[in-house]
Amino acid sequence: MPITLPTAIARAFELIRKRHPHASVSQIRNGFYVVESVARHSESKGRNVTVSLYLGRILDDGRFVPARHRKAKNEVSSVYKLAEVESESDESISFDDADRRILETLSNDSRTSAAGIAKKLGIGVGSINYRIGRLEKRLGMRYEAELNTTEFGFSRFAVMVRFLSGKPTEDEVREALGPEPLLLCAFSTKGAYDLFFIVLAETTYELEKWMYRIKTLPQFRRFAAKWVVSYITVEQGYIPVREEFLQILKGRVWHKSKETPVRESWQLLEREYAVLEELCRNGNADFAEIDRKHAFGKGAAHYTYHKLLERRQILRTTIGMDRPPISYVAIIHADQDNMDQFVEHRELFFRTTITDSSTVLNKFTMVCGFGTPYGLLFFAPVYRGGAVEGLEAELSKIKGFNISSLIITSTIIGGLGFRRLISMDQSPYSSLIKHYGYTEDKLAQLIRGAHD
Repeated sequence: MPITLPTAIARAFELIRKRHPHASVSQIRNGFYVVESVARHSESKGRNVTVSLYLGRILDDGRFVPARHRKAKNEVSSVYKLAEVESESDESISFDDADRRILETLSNDSRTSAAGIAKKLGIGVGSINYRIGRLEKRLGMRYEAELNTTEFGFSRFAVMVRFLSGKPTEDEVREALGPEPLLLCAFSTKGAYDLFFIVLAETTYELEKWMYRIKTLPQFRRFAAKWVVSYITVEQGYIPVREEFLQILKGRVWHKSKETPVRESWQLLEREYAVLEELCRNGNADFAEIDRKHAFGKGAAHYTYHKLLERRQILRTTIGMDRPPISYVAIIHADQDNMDQFVEHRELFFRTTITDSSTVLNKFTMVCGFGTPYGLLFFAPVYRGGAVEGLEAELSKIKGFNISSLIITSTIIGGLGFRRLISMDQSPYSSLIKHYGYTEDKLAQLIRGAHD
């Protein structure tokens, strides 16, 4: 029986069919996999036979991820083998210290030239270009602007939902939340809650109105559920903005008039919005090309970018990964039930949360302060063969925490910002320097596992 595809999947598949008219798509364990039927000569049978070639998979947001194996190895005997093909262990893919340092540099500033990275690492430019290309292919690396949504007047809120009797399908959740411009991401989870999402709001009053409207949508209101809502502060990591949010910012472009003679801090000039939009779509977009596209004067896009950085509306251009070498992400909630003990062990907390030198990602993709119940959220990548219990045990060494976890089973909308960023501006790095007297050299040794 033909499956009904979500809108984003259907649109992507329609484009694929233009180049591969004999392609088909199948849904397996919440993933959408594309194969193509082709004729090949069989030596044993002495005639042509029809075989299926695995082309790749379509992500929830409609992006197509091509098969990462060579074409000769893409033949699959059954469509249900695709999940096994796609989930092959990436432990066989080696990443050395040079790869990790390249990722650190690009995470901090994706516009850093290959020559600049080569000088920093003492490696030839050709080797750097080769390594970057290899990382892009293996990790599904993309380049984008990291926006500081608080500078536009928005706070972040986390919502967790536990359905008590039945629950909506992922397609229904996507249908309900997908068009919401202030929604950053939504995930199906396993554990104490079934759904986790992050949304932006200007005030708690606006959030309350938004929550009431969402809870009364047909997709949600027919199910009894427990809803937990709390503000969050991102201490480490980031959440990529969606195209829908850019349209919100577009409505904040300032036009001088009698009613608005002076621009507010959260408003943008038309040129600023144009540059911001281009960099959100491609953080490494050529400034000269942006000037030509928008009929700006020479150097205008470059100047505007640095003004946005200066005002911290853009924090940096950075990288994201569509195919990080992990099994899943755990959301670990550390409820601070004993503040006195936590303060006593605070240095251990900061040391625990910094980058793990053996991986291509930060140890925690994101660390957030959580308001109710008061504590922290750790978004932890769990690697193949690993388990969340090890991370829970490590965090449990920090006294004053009560630990519980959710497992992200699938991404419904948006996604997380997977990267490897070592920035002295971000907590916990800055806290170790400011409060505990760590030098940058000592911190670098700690990050790379060179400490006792």
